[in-house]
Amino acid sequence: MSNNTKELEDKIEKLGFQLANNIFDTIKTLQFSLDLTERYYENSHSRYVGEMSEKMAKLMSLNEEDTFEVRTAGLLHDIGKIGFRDTALFKTMPEMNSRELKQYKLHVDIGREMLYNHKALYGVADIVYEHHENFDGTGFPEKKQKSQIKVGARIISIVDFYHNAMHKSMKLDSISDLSQKSNAMDYLQETQRKFDSVLEYIDDQKNIKFDPELVHLFIKLAESERKRIEGFLVKRIHIANVKPGMIFAESYYSSSGLLIANKGEVVANDSLKALYRCVESDQIPQKLLMLADNND
Repeated sequence: MSNNTKELEDKIEKLGFQLANNIFDTIKTLQFSLDLTERYYENSHSRYVGEMSEKMAKLMSLNEEDTFEVRTAGLLHDIGKIGFRDTALFKTMPEMNSRELKQYKLHVDIGREMLYNHKALYGVADIVYEHHENFDGTGFPEKKQKSQIKVGARIISIVDFYHNAMHKSMKLDSISDLSQKSNAMDYLQETQRKFDSVLEYIDDQKNIKFDPELVHLFIKLAESERKRIEGFLVKRIHIANVKPGMIFAESYYSSSGLLIANKGEVVANDSLKALYRCVESDQIPQKLLMLADNND
């Protein structure tokens, strides 16, 4: 291989990394903006929808590119709500008057237009645009049905509904708080009736709002996620001993108010790096409230 060819390949590889980092930085910036609209949730709605949608995509064996698009669309599915009034943030659609509902339905158009400003996010934008379509064709904005709806949008539709039903409230003190429990079982028992009711509704809505195959997959995933933490305890753990697989029992923010770690979020290597930086700069405590296995 000639030196010129090797030099060209190195430049292309470097440009590829730069493009990937640019896309990642764009997504993070949009996500931080979206976090500010989520004060009516007990934890971050967008992060949850992104993570669970990614798990669904992997269970369906979608390829890496499609899985990335599904996760990113989950993170940014409500990006079009930035700047909306509170009534469009805490009310459900049946509670809205005609004017509020008309504005609310615009968020999928606004979201798509925002994301279309970045060519690498065109696929993500189209998923965001369709995430309120219903399987039977009664949704919006275009009343698409069944396979006409992108699979990523069909996934997000279920995850979005589930998290809204479980964790959204106009009165935050009405939501069960994981940080006030001594173990996961207390939290699971307190929320079991609600959990069962939400899953029953989702199951009843197969072939109506939701894709029946995805409903079956999501119910199994949601049940396994709860079962996984049955023996976990809520305890303070030094940052040096926090490791992937543990779960944050409370949310942590930077000194500027940006969400660094989300309550209920599973620890990943990326979140650990951000936590270390915040601990080193005294923005968060060295011991974090975590949900972890008794052996940790």
